[in-house]
This record gives sequence, structure tokens and C-alpha cells, in this order.
Amino acid sequence: MRHVAAMIAGKQRDTATFDVIKSPFDGTDVSEVALATTLEVDVALASATKLSRDYARTSRHERALVADRVAARLAERREELARIITLESGKPIRYARAEVDRAVTTFTLAASVARTLGGETVPADAVPRGAGELIVVERVPRGVVAAISPFNFPLNLAAH
Repeated sequence: MRHVAAMIAGKQRDTATFDVIKSPFDGTDVSEVALATTLEVDVALASATKLSRDYARTSRHERALVADRVAARLAERREELARIITLESGKPIRYARAEVDRAVTTFTLAASVARTLGGETVPADAVPRGAGELIVVERVPRGVVAAISPFNFPLNLAAH
């Protein structure tokens, strides 16, 4: 029986359940992707939830460094990622390269926002008991998002 590796909760696990990704051009096998069981999804979500709580406590500077590293890594692997996008989706290589570039920009902008976007104060005197008081608003990471990304911009949509 063949097994395909999956990264779940920071650990590489082998699974016998997988799907074959086929080229939309000629139907040839491009790669294989592991299919998670319900238990594996639960483990992954629990791990992601814990990590998101830890991440919410990081400084804006640390968050910016993470986004900077992601942008740099995407840029380093631009051709490889563009080739994979092209093989999997049938998108022309120049559009796949543009998609990788957009993802790099997304993380570069996110790093900038992480460094500069702070909280704000709002006067609370819209109601009588709020006279002389201020409300402090701070933006913090919200948590785990589970999403299904359409096929047409897989990397860029995941970046967003």
C-alpha cells in the first residue's frame, strides 16, 4: 500500500488516503495530496488554535518579521511555485509568476501594516456616563480561519 506524507500539527504523518492531482492539459499525474481523516482535521485545528493564541501574544515587530520571512521565502522559490501553479491549474507561466509576485507583495504589505498599525483611542462621551472617558481599541489576530480556496489563484488567495 502506498502512503503520502502530510504535515499535521507540525509533524509529518503518512496517510494511505490521498488524491492524485492531474494536469488539466493532458491528464498526466502532477502530484499527490494527502486526504486527512476527521481525527486528523481535529488534531490540526486544535494545534492551529493553540498556535493562534500564542501568536496573538506576539509583538507587532515579531509578526512583521514572520511576514517578512514568508515574503522572502516566496520570492526565493518564485519559479518553483509558479511551475507548480501552472502544472496544477493550467495557468500560463507568466500569470503564475505574477500570482507569486502578488503573494510576495501581500506579505510585504502585511509586514508593513504589522509594524505601523496600532490601536486607537475613541472618546466615550457619546453617552452621558462616558464623559471624560476614553475607549482603547487594539487590533489583534482573531484566530484560525478554515477556508476553501478557488482554483484560479490558489497561492494569492491563501496569502490573503
